[in-house]
Amino acid sequence: MKISGNNFKIFIFTFASILLGVFFWDKINLPYSNPENIYGVLSINKFNPINNDLRFLTFITLIFGVFSLSLIYYKKNLSTFNEIIFFKKNDENIENYKYLNIVFIIFLTLITFEFLSISFPLNLIDFFHEGEWLSPAKNYLITGKIWSGAYFVHGAFFDVFNPVIAWKIFGKETIGSSRLFIFVLIFFTKVLSLILTFKIAQFIKSDETTKIVYFALISISILFLSEYQFGHSRSYIRYTDLPILVFLIFSAEIILRKNKNHYGFLIGLISSISLVFTVDRGVYVNILILFLLAYFLLRKEFQIVILILLGLFLSWALLYILIGSKEFGFFLKNTYQWGVLHKDFLDSFIYPTPFIPGTGCGLADATCSGNLRATRGILIVIISGLLTIYSLLVKNENKD
Repeated sequence: MKISGNNFKIFIFTFASILLGVFFWDKINLPYSNPENIYGVLSINKFNPINNDLRFLTFITLIFGVFSLSLIYYKKNLSTFNEIIFFKKNDENIENYKYLNIVFIIFLTLITFEFLSISFPLNLIDFFHEGEWLSPAKNYLITGKIWSGAYFVHGAFFDVFNPVIAWKIFGKETIGSSRLFIFVLIFFTKVLSLILTFKIAQFIKSDETTKIVYFALISISILFLSEYQFGHSRSYIRYTDLPILVFLIFSAEIILRKNKNHYGFLIGLISSISLVFTVDRGVYVNILILFLLAYFLLRKEFQIVILILLGLFLSWALLYILIGSKEFGFFLKNTYQWGVLHKDFLDSFIYPTPFIPGTGCGLADATCSGNLRATRGILIVIISGLLTIYSLLVKNENKD
C-alpha cells in the first residue's frame, strides 16, 4: 500500500501542476511591442510573441519541476547526479539482439512498401505554400542567386534547393517532380525516425522482449506522426526535421556507446548544414550542439569536444568557400532576420491554452481549428518529458 500511495501522491501533485499551469497560461501576457511594424496574426491581435515562449516554458517547467521533486521526496532508490552524468557507456554489440534486429528489418520493409504503394494525388497547386519554394528555385536557376536573390522564410534547402535537386534528378522542371522528391524526403524521415527508435531500444537496460515491445510501440506512434503530404503539411514529424533526427542519432551513439568519438566530428559538420536546410531547425540543432559541448566538458571527454569543434570549423569554412563572401553575408543576414528578429511575427499564431477549446484563435482564425492539434503536440512533450525524467531518476521500481 505504501508504494501505491506514494505513486498516487506523485500523480496528484503532477496533475495539480498541470491544472495550475493551465490556470496561469493566459495570465502571462507581456506588453505588445513591434518596433519593425511587421504585419501578421500577432500584430493584428497586438500580441507579444515572447508570450508563447514564456507560457510554454513556464508550463513545462512547472510540471517537470513538480514531478521531479515528487519523485525525490516519495521515491527511495534514485540515481545521483554523478550517476546520471558520469554513467558508464554501453559496450554491447548490436548483434546481441537478434530478434530486435529482425523486428527492425520488418518495420523497415513495411515503410518501404508503404512508400512504393502510395498513390500520387492530383491536387491543385497550393499557390501560397508551394509557391514559397517554386518561385525562389526558379529564380535561382535564372539568376544563380540564393540569399541575395530572394528573401525566403524557411531555409535555402527548403525554399530553393529542394525543387532544384528534384528537377535535376528527374530531368523535368515540373511541380510533380518537386512533389515526388518531397515524398522521397518524407520516406527518409520515416527511416531515420525508425533508426533513432532502434538505437534507443538497444540502450534500454532490460531484456530483449522489453526492447522489442518498446521499439514496436514507439515506432508505430512515430510513423503515424509523419504523413505523405505536400504543400502545407500538418504532420508532427516532417522532412524539415531531418537535421534534428541526424543529430539525435549521432548523439545517441557518442553519448551512450564507447569508441564512437568520430561521431563528434560529424555532429560539428551538421552545424551550418542544418541552418541551410531550415533556419528554425538549424537554430535548435546549434543550441543542442552547445549543450552537447558543455556536457562533454563536464565529463572531461576533451577528445570529443575537439572533434566537435573541428567539425564546426570545417562546416562553416566549407560553406563560406562554396557560396562566396557575398552570399555568405546575405545568408547570415537572412538567418538572423528570419530566425531571430522576424520569425515570430511573420510565421506564428497565438498558442492555444492547453486542453481549453476555443482559445488561441485571435482575429485570423475564428474556427480555432488548430486547438486540438496544439494540445496533442504539448501532450507529446509532457508525456515524453515525464518518461525521460522517471527513467533518469528512478533506478528500480521494485526496490522502492
